[in-house]
Amino acid sequence: MKKKSNKKILNNNNFNNQIWIVFLVSIFIYLSFGFFSTKPITIDYNRFQKMIKSHDVSKIVVIKNQEIVEISLKEEALLNTTYKDELESSSLVNNTFGPHYRLEVSSIESFEKRYDDLISSLGKGNTTEIEYLTESRTDIYSFLQTWGLNRSEKGNISMLLLLFIGSVLFWAGFDQGGSSLNLFAKDYTDLFIFGWEMPATFLQVANPLMVVIFAPFFAAFWINNV
Repeated sequence: MKKKSNKKILNNNNFNNQIWIVFLVSIFIYLSFGFFSTKPITIDYNRFQKMIKSHDVSKIVVIKNQEIVEISLKEEALLNTTYKDELESSSLVNNTFGPHYRLEVSSIESFEKRYDDLISSLGKGNTTEIEYLTESRTDIYSFLQTWGLNRSEKGNISMLLLLFIGSVLFWAGFDQGGSSLNLFAKDYTDLFIFGWEMPATFLQVANPLMVVIFAPFFAAFWINNV
């Protein structure tokens, strides 16, 4: 015998709606940093070397605590179609001050040595053309762009964020058991057992009961197989 009810699940699901609104707004803000911020184009060392040899670089900024080298081009180099088309596609063509490109390095010390060798091979006249700076960045903007971490650390944090989002979604649904899901069970679940109507609140016992029943089996499996 199925219990019929004309009741509706609470109309005031404002709390649940607020959770989703906050979640979606957070995702939107996070994605906005990736889509709307104009990040320098990442290149390899060979491309960087060609830029130096072509006398197209005006400024180099070595960010020591992030293992990143930012490269700014000369104004005349920005008119070169090779760079212009590439920078236009990344919305960087109007950025005359730079940085326009970035080079990720495994070691700042190794990069500085290679750079010194490159400049030495080209002659002393080239050293005065390029402004060379080293710095460490801790400002909020740089932290939001790169999290203030190196590549390996950013990979680890990215995985942690994925696990965090999954955990939030799981517990947001799991903790509805005592509220909205309980009301759903009350109004839309067949609670009759051999003519006796079981209170919907009894369903709250199911989860802890399963834990108590199956815990010894999983404990034994862990001890014997792990």
